This record gives sequence, structure tokens and C-alpha cells, in this order.
Amino acid sequence: MSGLFKRFALFLLIAALFLGSFLLIWGRAMQKEYNRDENQFIASGELLAEQGLLPYRDYPYFHMPNLVFVYAFIDELSEYSLLSARSFSVVCAILTVAFIFLIAYNLFRNQSSFIRFTISGGAVILLLANPIFAYTSGSAWNHDLPVLLVLIAFWVYVQGVKKEQPAIWIFTCGLLVGLATGTRLSFLLAGIPFLVTLLYSPQTTFKQVRIKIILAFCLGMMIGLLPSLVLFAAAPQKFIFGNFIYAELNTSFREETAYKGPMTLPEKFEYMQIEIMRLPGNLILFLATIFFAFTVGVVRFRENKHVAVEYLLILLLILFLAIGSFLPTPAFYQYFYAPVPFAIVGILYGLANSNELLDQRVNWSFILFIQMVVILSFFLIKDYAYVIRLKNLDAWFPLQVHQLGKEIRTLVPHGKILTLTPIYPLDGGVEIYSDFATGPFAWRTAHFLTDKERKALGVVSEDDLQVFLTKDPPAAILVGMHPGVEEPLINYAQQIGFREIEISRKLSLWLR
Repeated sequence: MSGLFKRFALFLLIAALFLGSFLLIWGRAMQKEYNRDENQFIASGELLAEQGLLPYRDYPYFHMPNLVFVYAFIDELSEYSLLSARSFSVVCAILTVAFIFLIAYNLFRNQSSFIRFTISGGAVILLLANPIFAYTSGSAWNHDLPVLLVLIAFWVYVQGVKKEQPAIWIFTCGLLVGLATGTRLSFLLAGIPFLVTLLYSPQTTFKQVRIKIILAFCLGMMIGLLPSLVLFAAAPQKFIFGNFIYAELNTSFREETAYKGPMTLPEKFEYMQIEIMRLPGNLILFLATIFFAFTVGVVRFRENKHVAVEYLLILLLILFLAIGSFLPTPAFYQYFYAPVPFAIVGILYGLANSNELLDQRVNWSFILFIQMVVILSFFLIKDYAYVIRLKNLDAWFPLQVHQLGKEIRTLVPHGKILTLTPIYPLDGGVEIYSDFATGPFAWRTAHFLTDKERKALGVVSEDDLQVFLTKDPPAAILVGMHPGVEEPLINYAQQIGFREIEISRKLSLWLR
């Protein structure tokens, strides 16, 4: 009976941990304010669902395309576009929490239930308390999904590489990494650690087996990239522009506007030192990763070949995903999210491999880990205000967007809206110009392209606006969220005799 009671108590503890994690992530996501990056993800899904338009082929798009299909499917299920998109990211984030817990729970399976739960729950707290995770998770952009996919790929690898017939498992790893790359291009680097460790796997002693499982991984990755390859075939020039050339134009725009953020590699390292490492949740995780994953854990990982390969894989994933964080220019806070969950897994492996908790003993490494968790827990307490505020639906930003969208629909029952903030009209069921689906991004860099290039790529500049709108006049113009680049839209509205109506503290709608 006591054993049954202990299992039931453990179940309740795990359930409480995940419920608290979900409410915290959900609360953060619902109370985050406007983010310009969300525009093109929301808009692209709507354009596919409502009009059958594809990115690159039918309008500019500046990311890998997998999330377009996800958001298009979600859009068919709900009229709350931003709420649904953020909810999907919340699901990805809570699944990331679940896999962190699962990896830890499996890694310490030979220990007592108390130690297993304490370390697994501690790993969850490390993730929840991390400021980069708090900032990035739950927004409608392409960070939560690829991180989850690669984390699952790691889990599949750990389970599958020990099998007598690992090919199907390794194929699944490749598929997941391919899907992650098709969501965010920097995750292409995640394929390298898997390929390297496959070469050193105990299952690849024979050359034929090694070739077979490497081919299985590559085949899976190609299938995961299939949506991207199809869209590349449909519009190769626009695909290359959206995923490669636009990044150069964006850098040029930042230089032209004297942007003060991190542009060069030294500036990015300085940004990491000043803006990221100044926060305890980031600094402690960084130091713990260096100590447990890259220093202490190396002492014992050679004793077991399977563990050695897993350990090598997680170390390489941390390194290559960190490299990917530095590639975009300029660097932004959310770019550094990718290595965070894997750093926690690296800490767990270092903790397990450096000084095993033999015979249920509580040793120095366990105590150090718990001290780190307790310290970060104090920083996490204040964030539960997000959970308390969930009862106030007026504080949910996606619901605010939907309400404003409905008001816009009342004022503009027919026709298209010209705007650099498409999430608002789209959430109200109002049509936008697909050429402006990226929000401010294509518009603010269009002048770097020639007339011929703009026509070929479907990009509209200030010089093209008059002619572009003459063919298809707007029913209204929505401005306010991007004052630095919206002046030509306002000038056009005044020129054709539109009048301004303030619909919120920041947004104005120009109407006939």
C-alpha cells in the first residue's frame, strides 16, 4: 500500500510541476505585447488558408516555409489568428519542458524516485527561470518549433542507436532535423553533430552499417526538407532572395539608419557579455554548462561507448546551435535561445557522468546542482504574477488584437487594408495586400533593389506605391506601430483625401 501511495504522490508532484509550467508559459505568452516579427508568420498562414497563396511564389517571405503550413492549418480551426499561433508556440514550449524532464528522468533511472524527481524537476526549473526562454517561448515566430524538433531528434537518437536495427530511428532523427531546418535555416547546423556522432557510434563498427545509417539520416533530412525544396522549385529566385539575399539588405538597412545594436562578431560577443550574461538566469546556466558539461563530465564519459556518443552529440549540439545564434546580423536576444535547452541536457549528462549517485548517495555534484536550482527559483517567483493575471482576459494581448481586428472589420466591411501591421486586420477577417505580408521588412529595404529586381521579386517600394495602388486602391490604411517607415503611407492617405480615426492608443485608421 505504501508503494502505491508513493507512486500516487509522485504522479501528483509531476502533474503539479507540469501544470505550473504550462500556466507560467501560457501567462507569459498571453501578456507579451506586439512583436513585429510575428506579422509575416501570421500573415503567411492566413494567405495560404484563405486565398491559397504560397510564400515566395506569390509574395515575399523571409524565412524557411514550414511554419506557413502549420499556421494555415491552425487558421482553419480558429478565427483568433494570433491567439492560435501563440498557443501553438506554447504547446511546443511545454513539450520542450516535458522532454527535458523525460531525458533527466531516464538518465537517472537507477536512482531513487526522490533523486530522479528532484533532478528532473530541477532541470525544468532551470529552463523556466532562464530569461532567454522566458522572452522567446510562446511568441508566434520560428523558435519554439525547431528547438523542440531537434530535442526530440536527440531523444530518438538516444533510444534508437542502441537498437540492433537502428536505421528507422536514425531516419526519424534526420526527418526531425530536416523539419527543423525547414522552419529556421540556422538549424541546418544541427545536422552536423548527428552525422559526426553516427561515425563514432558502436553500431557503425562495420562500414556497411555505417553507410546504411548515415544514408538513413540523410534521407530523413531530405524528406523533412521536402516542403522547402518544392517551394524552391516553384520560385528559385524568390526563395534564394527570401532566405539569403534579404539578410544582406537588412544589414544594409541597419547600417543606413545608424543602428546601435550588435552588427560585427566582436559586437555580438560584447552584446552577449553585457546584455545576456548580466542576468543571473543566463549567467548561472552558462557557468554550469561550462563546469558540468564541458569540464567535469568529460572525466568519466569514456567508460561507456553508448554514453560517450550521447555525450559527444549533446556537446556538439550546444556548440553548433550556439554558432547558429551568432550568424544573423544584427543579433537579437531571441537568437540565443536555440542552445539553452541543450545546455541543460549537457548539465544533466555532466552531472550523471562525472560523479554518479551510487547507492542513492547525495554527493557534492548533486548538492551543487540543487543549490543552483534553488537560487534560480527565487528569480522565478516574480514571474508567477503572469499566472495570477490570467484571470483578467483584458490583459491577454491576442484578445486585444482580435477585438481591434473586429473594430477594423466594422469600419472596413469591404476591400483591402494597406498596412505594415497585418496581424490586426487579419485577426478581424479583413483582407490585406499580400505584397505587404512581411510587415515592415520588405518595405523598408525595397529601395536597395532596382526597379527590375523589385518587379521580379514582388517587392513594393515608396517609388512604386502610387502606381501599385492605382491598380488596386485600398479601402483603408492602418498605421501607428512603425512610425519610422510609415510616412509614405500617411502621405498617400492624405493625398487621396482619407480621414484619420484613432482606434487605439497607438493605431490609426485612415478611411474615405
